[in-house]
Amino acid sequence: MTLCSKVRTAVLALAVTVLVSGCSATNNGVNARALEAIKNNPMPGFEVAASDDGDSFCFPLTYCNSNASVVLSSTKTFNSRADFCKELIAWAPSVGADSWMYDPDYIALPIKEHEGAAQFACLGANNYSLLGSTGKVRWMLSGNATELSVGTIMGIDGSLGDARMTLKTWDEANSQLYEFTRLHMDILSSLETFRLQNPNSNPSQLSTVKAALKDIKLPKGTEFVLDKSGSAHYLYLPSESFMLERCLNIKP
Repeated sequence: MTLCSKVRTAVLALAVTVLVSGCSATNNGVNARALEAIKNNPMPGFEVAASDDGDSFCFPLTYCNSNASVVLSSTKTFNSRADFCKELIAWAPSVGADSWMYDPDYIALPIKEHEGAAQFACLGANNYSLLGSTGKVRWMLSGNATELSVGTIMGIDGSLGDARMTLKTWDEANSQLYEFTRLHMDILSSLETFRLQNPNSNPSQLSTVKAALKDIKLPKGTEFVLDKSGSAHYLYLPSESFMLERCLNIKP
């Protein structure tokens, strides 16, 4: 073999090595298959409008997205956001949803045994999403009564790089929330518990609300916002850290 032949052989071998290693399989359809249950069993009142299986192979120095996605479009009109949220939380676990999260914490909170909290957050939380798993593939679902978007959230190497998105126990997830988020949840939970235990009491009467929150350490400057009849429907909370002052809805 001549020197030129040896060099040509070496170059060809190097080229093949670069192509094989650079054109690496990213998911081989794993991410797309993870969304098959949702495609085959969309939320009642929805149908598949579009889907993308993601890239199976990635070439060096090129954009690559190995995550798959599905868009569901509504085929019916829901009477209210509350009705939509109730049906969403009833359906989602059947396709693998196990958690919910929202802005600003973005910590996965478990749905099981906390379906009521998941529904309540769905009503008005910012950037509310559900999280689920199919095997080792993690995906996220978000949207409204008109359109739902579902997409896998795995890295190009097939792993989940964000621990906030993993399934946790309620206590574990709660410990990772911002302090003011835990305060909001404690307030609402205490109100709900007290109202359920005292069904004959006026749930919005100021005395009822104060009794329900007697063991909650409310920040200085907290005020009960009353309507003309004296009923308490909102709780004013002052600003703290990067959280602005706000009114927490405490209606039943």
